[in-house]
Amino acid sequence: MISWGPPSSELRERLCELKESTSKFRLLEAALLQRLATYRGGHSAVRTALDVVRRSDGRARTRDIARAVGLSQRRLITLFSNEVGQTPKMFGRIRRFQHAIARSRRTTAIDWAQLAAECGYFDQSHLIRDFAEFASVSPDAYRRHHCLLDSAGAHTKRHHLPIAH
Repeated sequence: MISWGPPSSELRERLCELKESTSKFRLLEAALLQRLATYRGGHSAVRTALDVVRRSDGRARTRDIARAVGLSQRRLITLFSNEVGQTPKMFGRIRRFQHAIARSRRTTAIDWAQLAAECGYFDQSHLIRDFAEFASVSPDAYRRHHCLLDSAGAHTKRHHLPIAH
């Protein structure tokens, strides 16, 4: 785990000064993105594993990644979890889910079973499970919500689903 050190106190003070939650989230997002852009440390196996998972859109298996970087699965999982904050398997699930969302937004008529297969899911129920876990809605509800936002001209960030109040 990497410590933020003194910059964390400054960030905390700036967050406490802000009143609106939107402003707080923007500041925190900017700080995290800046930190990510300047981070050069870490184990080379983790950097390689991240690249493999990203390039495979989450389809790469942990055992195959471990073999490719010359580590045992257990060692890779430990290193990856310490640096990324989640296991390679969970990171892959999230990446595969993001890929499925991106593909679903490129078409007007969606065959969810076909999309699940194209994105590397075992079956449609696994895609639905990920929607429920990561977005808290069904694939159809997610799609309807985004269509409403798009038709209203609302700007949405990639991988974000604004929720109506």
